[in-house]
Amino acid sequence: MNSSLIIRGLKLSLMVSALGFAQGRAEISPPMQASLENQVGAVVTNLLDAWHRADARAISEQYEPDGDFVSPLGDHAVGRRAIEAFYQGAFEAGYAQSDATATVLHVRDVSREYAIIDGSWMILPTNASKIAQSESGLFVAMLHQHNGRWWIVALREQTSAQMMREMSPRDADHDPP
Repeated sequence: MNSSLIIRGLKLSLMVSALGFAQGRAEISPPMQASLENQVGAVVTNLLDAWHRADARAISEQYEPDGDFVSPLGDHAVGRRAIEAFYQGAFEAGYAQSDATATVLHVRDVSREYAIIDGSWMILPTNASKIAQSESGLFVAMLHQHNGRWWIVALREQTSAQMMREMSPRDADHDPP
């Protein structure tokens, strides 16, 4: 497998993994939604901290034991060991010491135990990293709450879109661009 493909998929997975610590509610009112988004933001910060330490294990530990992710290039890793190996390979291939950012764009509480997170991510080269180009895209993660915390069930990353565009019912009446 091409190491650059592995590395690209690792990026977003790390960012979303941090979401595993967020706490949700079955029905979210606007104040509760803000609280959930703040919790998710703190989790993203934890994930990015693991990225900056090039700690593949800390990333994988945010997933359910059988959690999975799909990289922007279609690489699929199932289970913590495979996810850790994927990220370790990415760090060894040059992503260690790169600068990663992530922004939570939307949080949807599906039930008391499940939430969906949409966000954007970016990885930038630094003088200390071995990557030469910045990368960015969007992600979606399904989270499951049990044992007092949130765990990543599934994470999907992509690079074809850089921003999320909110649609209104009026937009649906027009042909897409």
